Amino acid sequence: MGKTKQIIPMKGGELPGSCLTLVSYISSFIVFATAMYTIYRPVISLFGVILLYIINLIFSILLTKDLTESQKQDTSPMIVYIIIAILGLNIASSTMIMLALRKIHTEYSKNNQKMELSEAARNTLSVYTAGWIFTIVIVWVLAIFYFLEPVNLAFFSFEFMDKELNPLFILSGFIIKTCGSALALAMSGYMVYKANLFFNVKTRVLL
Repeated sequence: MGKTKQIIPMKGGELPGSCLTLVSYISSFIVFATAMYTIYRPVISLFGVILLYIINLIFSILLTKDLTESQKQDTSPMIVYIIIAILGLNIASSTMIMLALRKIHTEYSKNNQKMELSEAARNTLSVYTAGWIFTIVIVWVLAIFYFLEPVNLAFFSFEFMDKELNPLFILSGFIIKTCGSALALAMSGYMVYKANLFFNVKTRVLL
């Protein structure tokens, strides 16, 4: 049995303090929650999509900066790459959605008509939006684990500074991090596919 790695307890892990402070996280979460609420309100759903796109873009840039500047990336480089990949795919797919919606809105505005989507386009957008929200929530969960755990504790590890922790609790955390990372990464790739479908049919929904 190899030499046991010494774990030095740290108060709350390494919280980002340069760009994305705790207040910024809370503010981002409030705006994110507001965007989710408005998305499912028919009258202001488009505003909710735009708001979610903006806050997700800002959050992604700031989180990426904090992840790459964190000391924890030395012990957990894989999760940093995974989160950045998820954020990158989300931005790419959501940008495609925004460009398609802008095109559709412009075409309708020329004729002074209210923008309406076909049923197929609405279904595609609905599935995409659900996946978009899911991946953002997972990234939030992964970020909480990342910043609150000790700096010298590998992200995908069974080692904990408190040996008295319930093994079930330790296993649950490992499963959440592993499954969450895999699901969010897979979903982000699928979202690019759905966004591409929506982008390609943008000229056919003007019926």
